[in-house]
Amino acid sequence: MARSDAHRSAHPREALLSPAARTLRASTGAGARRRTRAAERAGIPFAGARAEVPRGPDRGAQPARAAHARPASGDAGQLLCRVLGTSKLLGEYLLHVPEFVAELADPHTLAKRSREQYIHEAAEYIEWRGDPEARDVAIRRLKRRAVLRLASRDLAGGASVEEVGRELASLAEGAVRAALDSLFEENPPPRGARFTVIGMGKLGGEELNYASDIDVIFVADGRHKATIPWATEIAEGLIQRLAATTEEGQAFRVDTTLRPEGKNGALVRSMDAYRAYYERWAHPWEFQALLKARPIAGDESLGDEFTELIRPYLFRTELPQESLREIRGIKARIERERLGPREDPKTQIKVGAGGLIDVEFTIQLLQLMHGHIDPRLRNAHGTIPALAAATEIGLLDLEKGRWMVDAYRFLNRVRNALYLIKGRPTDALPSDAQEQDLLARALQYPSPGARNAFIEEYRRTTRRARQVCEDVFYGGRLGRSSATR
Repeated sequence: MARSDAHRSAHPREALLSPAARTLRASTGAGARRRTRAAERAGIPFAGARAEVPRGPDRGAQPARAAHARPASGDAGQLLCRVLGTSKLLGEYLLHVPEFVAELADPHTLAKRSREQYIHEAAEYIEWRGDPEARDVAIRRLKRRAVLRLASRDLAGGASVEEVGRELASLAEGAVRAALDSLFEENPPPRGARFTVIGMGKLGGEELNYASDIDVIFVADGRHKATIPWATEIAEGLIQRLAATTEEGQAFRVDTTLRPEGKNGALVRSMDAYRAYYERWAHPWEFQALLKARPIAGDESLGDEFTELIRPYLFRTELPQESLREIRGIKARIERERLGPREDPKTQIKVGAGGLIDVEFTIQLLQLMHGHIDPRLRNAHGTIPALAAATEIGLLDLEKGRWMVDAYRFLNRVRNALYLIKGRPTDALPSDAQEQDLLARALQYPSPGARNAFIEEYRRTTRRARQVCEDVFYGGRLGRSSATR
């Protein structure tokens, strides 16, 4: 038989908990009345907390779902119920940051934050801590608190998928900058040495998901012979500071395989080494990967020089047919290798039919084919701005351009929601009806019929995206911009 609330509260450790922590403990219990009483003791309104709805699978003792009812402004208790009832990940985070529960009552807690604010916050978290271990801890706590804020706003319907992507990228950029500054302090550079970090992929395009790795490459420059060895130590230290799993968890998974020669290549290269590689040996897919490259930390002038270095290789006067065939082959290989024999391509968010890979490869191919003609394609950083540019130019008609933008937004929302629900990366739609219902509610489909409405939209959206991808990628309609007509 379960112990009573009186027995639990009489435990000596319970008496040491703050009001916010007691709220969290009660919110992960079974009874709506207990949650309400605990929230009231902490001074948090909990309107509607007694409205019980079916729980999702693996939610354990987390509170009943309230995802079908959008919380009123300032209703911190109902938002707490929504967060804990939806997200396993955020429930685990709150156990580390119980004071965040009380902070939900402050409307500024979930306010939008700019790139500059994230960079400033990261610097404040780390700069005053003197030893490396304390700095490692600080970065992980920074990430946890920032994701709690952003994901709570997201689940409350207060953040678009573009805002989520930009803020997560700004958070990562701030963490990289702060970590790099601390490493420079611990290991000062040789005279004249310069070092910069280039953000790639979703980080470079400012469109990160909650589950995303951060893709980076490293550039160093300097006449001193110790520059590259020193820069390699800095790069390795940065990866360790961000990606190592400690008692506080992991801040970011760092992927450096987009560098020349991938895992077999040098971790850090000089400008001359990058120039020689891109001139002689780079494959077309490597230029494709550079479309979103942007400097995010380190020496700004070196970052700008790298940006200017790669531009001529990305936007040649014409993409050779051999390169086009290779990009098509890479896409086919990704689909073949990442889809298991038992996986249904119609339920794979990233590599499935009409998935994120279809959208991204389509617009990136159009950029490589036509970027030399129109600066709008060259200057579009990120998938949605590039799709907007391609539509404006006439490479995609209005309807198909809208289909692709809608697909990219929708699929990223689904991917984000799945990560918050499960607490781990996954790109497969759940097959279980109850899990599908939980996902639909997290995405704010109204009940009844939330699950069916979600599945119908998923099928329609991916079918349209696949149609556009095949038309552009394989149907001979690589398009001509209005500038060439």
